[in-house]
Amino acid sequence: MEPPKTAGEVRDALANTMAQVHARQMDSRTANTLAYLAMSLLRAIEVSEIESRLDALEVTQRGEERAFFQSSPPDGEQGGGR
Repeated sequence: MEPPKTAGEVRDALANTMAQVHARQMDSRTANTLAYLAMSLLRAIEVSEIESRLDALEVTQRGEERAFFQSSPPDGEQGGGR
């Protein structure tokens, strides 16, 4: 069995574990261990997804800042009539 890589795969693995316990194909102690590991893995997946989204936002923000500063006139060239 491949380890789950997405939240959906973790959900499916937990559902499979529950079914195996219900069918008495897995003892509850093993199922508890798998559930604990699955929750840790799920948290790691969530953090990884948030990191990826934050990285993308930071790249976008830097690009917008560069565009803004490149299009702004220098301090002495603003029309103000003083």
